Amino acid sequence: PNSRAYAYYLEKECRRQGVDIRLNARVDGLLRDGDRISGVEAHDGRGPVTLLARGGVVIASGDFSASTEFKREHVPHAAHVDAINPASTGDGHALAQRVGAFIKNPEVMWGPSMRFKAPPVETLLRRLPPSRWVTRPMQFALMNLPLWMFRPFVTRFMTASLAPEPSMLRAGAILVNRRGERFADELSRPELQVPHQPGKEAFLVFDDALAKSFEAWPNFVSTAPGVAYAYLRDYKATRPDLYHEAPTLAGLAASMGVPAQVLEAQVQDFNARLPAGDARPGLRRGPFYALGPVLSWIVFTEGGLAVTARHEVTQTDGQVIPGLYAAGSAGQGGTILAGHGHHIGWAMTSGRRAGRFAAERARQA
Repeated sequence: PNSRAYAYYLEKECRRQGVDIRLNARVDGLLRDGDRISGVEAHDGRGPVTLLARGGVVIASGDFSASTEFKREHVPHAAHVDAINPASTGDGHALAQRVGAFIKNPEVMWGPSMRFKAPPVETLLRRLPPSRWVTRPMQFALMNLPLWMFRPFVTRFMTASLAPEPSMLRAGAILVNRRGERFADELSRPELQVPHQPGKEAFLVFDDALAKSFEAWPNFVSTAPGVAYAYLRDYKATRPDLYHEAPTLAGLAASMGVPAQVLEAQVQDFNARLPAGDARPGLRRGPFYALGPVLSWIVFTEGGLAVTARHEVTQTDGQVIPGLYAAGSAGQGGTILAGHGHHIGWAMTSGRRAGRFAAERARQA
């Protein structure tokens, strides 16, 4: 019923087949037997350990969006932006580079983008256990009941931690920080400035005219393409921690927890400085609204180790590093995965294939 099912069923099947799963074990280096990768040197919390591989080592360590070093080298303008997944530290990339591998398309990434702060309490969908007794009734209902019955559940997903549409800023919403200060040009990559603000947070502030326009298609607050759209009323109903509304700017500031005089002055200054010909009308009529906090994240870095069609890691000259494979984001090999769900699909497919090729190599040894 949710993303946790992937790891749950993978672990369950691994344990059924007797896989030795080592948790909290840090890999420090790759072992070589001649020109072949033959295993890893690791530290499992009790001390160093050597793990040998008959067929090969498969690197499946994710992307490098949480590695400050890799970001400074390849995407320096976004090195200060946090990763949505703090575990994506690029360890596998670094291990492979030490034995001659290289990264293709390291400058390509998803983000930075602003996303709403996650709910303080997990949603019902996130708490559902990965059980067939749960998913089968859900599947039956999805195939047989009217779609309107699912909207409350879908809306809670839509408002959990998705991105506010940039169209809100183009329509005239402004961004302010925890001090009530407008800190960036909303039309010129403000997501790069959000991490420099107090708490790395910001709020979208707008007036009644803009609020009314984001209550119906084609103006939506957030979306997951092909799933549904969330409008302002949906945030009011499902995310009271993000939704702020008041008749005056002073009242809005109190709801947001920012200084009223600063917010009032910033809105007045924004309205006064709108250049001639700017399509944004300014924030002029109450009630006034705010959505936030929003934070800025790098979702993925697309740079992966160069691999062959068999997921074998290669050197810059195209020569295979025998015994070394890469899958998932670590082994994207230059592929750009643009679209929702494509990274999951690539992880499943490349991981399965890399494992099969490594096992085939072990049988041939």
